[in-house]
Amino acid sequence: MVGAVNLPKETMAAKDLFHDAVKQARDMESLRLGMDSIQLTGIRAYGYTGVLPEEQVLGQWFEVNLILWLDLSQAGESDRLTDTYDYRGVINTTQQIIKTEKFALIEKLASAIAQAALQTDHRLSQVQVKLSKLAAPIPDFSGEISVEITRSQSAHLKSSSPTLKTPT
Repeated sequence: MVGAVNLPKETMAAKDLFHDAVKQARDMESLRLGMDSIQLTGIRAYGYTGVLPEEQVLGQWFEVNLILWLDLSQAGESDRLTDTYDYRGVINTTQQIIKTEKFALIEKLASAIAQAALQTDHRLSQVQVKLSKLAAPIPDFSGEISVEITRSQSAHLKSSSPTLKTPT
């Protein structure tokens, strides 16, 4: 890989500790809120989002991790698919958005994925999207670029509901 940098083991260990701490903080937040979640990791697709012209023509790989918050207690009791969230659809939708939509910013792509996920099922209370650009065209940089956003169903409903015009 051109421009690859070998990081010292101490740096890699610190990175792993940081990611573990972030995951633990998220898990604790879910517990505090009393919410169940479904976590989908490693959703990959080839897409055409980026500021540079070559990113929109040549494309690149993206990876998405989703956390979907909803009440899973009924599914835990019944063991029926109809009582939970069938995540196959949101995986497919996420891949299709990455493959077919062109945006300049990964923030916009992440937001489009979040909004689409919230539209799939009214039982989702919120969704978190971590979108990573796996090989950003930046000289001497071999890391990933990621954005992480959280959107709620209540905010989604407000933004998608029509506004009433008052007579003047």
